[in-house]
Amino acid sequence: MICGQGVVINFWASWCDPCRDEADLLEQTWLREKDNGIVFLGLDYLDQEPAAKAYLAEFNVTYPNGPDLRSEIARRYGIKGVPETFFINPQGNCRYRHRADHRPGADGSAAESDSPHAVR
Repeated sequence: MICGQGVVINFWASWCDPCRDEADLLEQTWLREKDNGIVFLGLDYLDQEPAAKAYLAEFNVTYPNGPDLRSEIARRYGIKGVPETFFINPQGNCRYRHRADHRPGADGSAAESDSPHAVR
């Protein structure tokens, strides 16, 4: 049950280099925070199952993960690409959104806080 808990939702793909760069940090943060009322969920985006499973094994990812079949969840969240991470407060509102910025000359990330997106 995740109602009343903080939730971190990470969209990723095995073919995504920035996803690979942040995989260990996400896992280490999960291990540190899992007993503090924070739930992590990983959603594999536009990927092949064997490659996704190999990615999870390579980075020893232990928090819950699953495929985003037909990209339905990605569309609901309006992601622009991967990786993209949402931080949902215990009231079910997205408080922060972080995504890699792959535009030429960009510093590699973009963030929004106090996003109006509510999780239902």
